[in-house]
Amino acid sequence: MTAINIILTVLVIVQVIHAFPKRYVFRRGSVGVYRGYEVEPHSIPFQALIISKDAYGTGLCGGSLISPNYIMTAAHCVYDYENATVYLGVHNRSAFDDNVQIFESTQLIPHENFGFEGSKIVNDIGLIRLPQPAVLTPAVQLGSIIPRADYQANPDQAGINVTVSGWGKNGYAKGYSEVLLAGEMFISTSEWCEYSNLFKIGQFVCIPLKNDGKEIESGSGDSGGPVFKSVDGNSVIVALVSMGGEDFEADTNVGYFLDWIERNSDLQRV
Repeated sequence: MTAINIILTVLVIVQVIHAFPKRYVFRRGSVGVYRGYEVEPHSIPFQALIISKDAYGTGLCGGSLISPNYIMTAAHCVYDYENATVYLGVHNRSAFDDNVQIFESTQLIPHENFGFEGSKIVNDIGLIRLPQPAVLTPAVQLGSIIPRADYQANPDQAGINVTVSGWGKNGYAKGYSEVLLAGEMFISTSEWCEYSNLFKIGQFVCIPLKNDGKEIESGSGDSGGPVFKSVDGNSVIVALVSMGGEDFEADTNVGYFLDWIERNSDLQRV
């Protein structure tokens, strides 16, 4: 972890102290889906498990296979890390089967302007280029990201139900989930979260939290993982897990970054 990374972490902590009396954090692994359910094995075949590494340790994140050569994830999952191990076709992290494909990558691509714009967190999106193409199987499939026309018709994706998935911590005092968990959430208008003044409206979708002890919530270790809706029985990725506050979750709005994704990967225009 370099000095830049340390400074970025300190800035986040300082802003948390001034803006929220409790938690306001990136979801990098350091709640599976808090109060989530175990999914049917390989029912989210585009889900990736990412272990990012540097001289100081590792971070657990999620991601999505968007082409045979590229994983989409959060910038803070790849920023300033030296390399990453990507696992596809995983259900149980402790019991790999023949469906699992493993890749060691040094081509980590955070958004070049990830960081702060004034007090606001911006551009929390990244890519990982795989050293060789993933082999598509029933357990490993490409994820569909939101089409441009869909995004333009509803830029903040307000008013839709989505599913979030990951192996993050399934409780504030618990470890990471061994199996892939998922849960349903609801996207509100971006203005609902605007009061925080800590992220750039438009770049994130806003998910209000009731804090009633019952609802689904993503958390540490889920960062970068898919937030997707169902369209005619097909999963469409509209966001990726990014950060959360005391009463909201702000996840990176994939539609906002379609041009960036196309410029930095081999994904065709959508």
